[in-house]
Amino acid sequence: MILFLDTISPFPKFVLFHNNNIIQSIHILDKSNMKISDNIVLKYLIFERENNFQDKLRKLFVLTGPGSYTALRLGISFMYGLSISKKIPFFGIPYTSLFSNLIKENDFSKTLLFVCSSNDQNFVCIPIKKKKYLIRKITKEFLCKNIDFNKYTKCIANNK
Repeated sequence: MILFLDTISPFPKFVLFHNNNIIQSIHILDKSNMKISDNIVLKYLIFERENNFQDKLRKLFVLTGPGSYTALRLGISFMYGLSISKKIPFFGIPYTSLFSNLIKENDFSKTLLFVCSSNDQNFVCIPIKKKKYLIRKITKEFLCKNIDFNKYTKCIANNK
């Protein structure tokens, strides 16, 4: 089994995979507490107990950014701690690597990647060369720069 942690989205979650199929997922935040730091351990323990994967995990994966620095730091640290304590291999995946595989080679230079993250932080990943991106936080100052967004005809986002 593989445990994946999405640390990037506004609604971070654990996802459990087995044989390339999603078994179950659980959101880390809830209405009573919207802080990943307060919920991550409890949600993991609940998720582990409900799915009985304590000794079945073989790999751990976490998204490594771009995103909220606090959420990234907490999620990566949590998964790294699991990796050490359970002696399970741990891998980080940048958002750009995960989603750039969905882009046809001919469309790469025309496709923007958008990242909606927690704490109202949003990023744009602008293609600069094959599978490489310029990543910028979306701010008023950024939007005022002379970037010709008309040349991009496609986009992929991690949120609606």
